[in-house]
This record gives sequence, structure tokens and C-alpha cells, in this order.
Amino acid sequence: MVFHMPNLSKSKKSQFFILTAISIVLILSIYVRVYSPKNTVFVSEILTKNEFFTFNNILEKSIKLFDNSKDCDDLKFGMEEFKKVVQENYPFYKIEFSYDIKSCDSSSAQIEISLFLKSIYGEIETKLNRTKNW
Repeated sequence: MVFHMPNLSKSKKSQFFILTAISIVLILSIYVRVYSPKNTVFVSEILTKNEFFTFNNILEKSIKLFDNSKDCDDLKFGMEEFKKVVQENYPFYKIEFSYDIKSCDSSSAQIEISLFLKSIYGEIETKLNRTKNW
């Protein structure tokens, strides 16, 4: 009678492979839990902390609108529409945008733009005078 011993080395290799795979998964999951960020970044929080970006963007767009105006009527209409857009689209800030067309005729235009922005972090204010020849 001959007894054959089962080949335990193959069984031990597969057990070692399974144990190693489980260990790696556990180590990675612990690492992710320990080193993952604790806070989620909310877009509204980022928007409320970008006063300078918002301020400069409004100022830049108003200058561009003035520079691209073709005549006095276009200037008046464009600035009034821009004023409405500014006041309606920035709920995180108190914004006062005003303009005064000092002179406008068939050859040139002069405008004064005033911008005031207030948030919980501070205030920014400026006045700008621009002149344009048609």
C-alpha cells in the first residue's frame, strides 16, 4: 500500500497569496482613512473669499464695455444692463456699481465708474475715469 501525501506547498502558496492580498487592501484602506482630507471644500465658500477677483472682474468688464461701445446710445444701454447684471448676480457681496457719463457726443465720451464691494472679509472701493474717442 502506497500513501500519497497531498502537495501542501501549492496550498500554502495560495493561502499566502490570499493573505497578502487581504493585508494590502486593509493597509490601503487604513491609509486612506487616516490621510484623507477631513473637510469638503464647498464652492460657495471659495466664491465668498474671492473679493479681489470679483472686484477686478467687474471693473475689467465695465472698462471693456466702455471701450467697445460704438456710440452714446450703445454706451448708455450697455452700462445700464451691466449694472443690473452686477447687482443681481453676486449674492455673497454687497456691491454698489454706478457710472456717470460726464460727456458723450459724436466724437468722444467720458465716463466715471464707481465700484464698492463689501463682504464679511472686508471692503474694496475705487473710482475710475475713462475717455474714449469714437
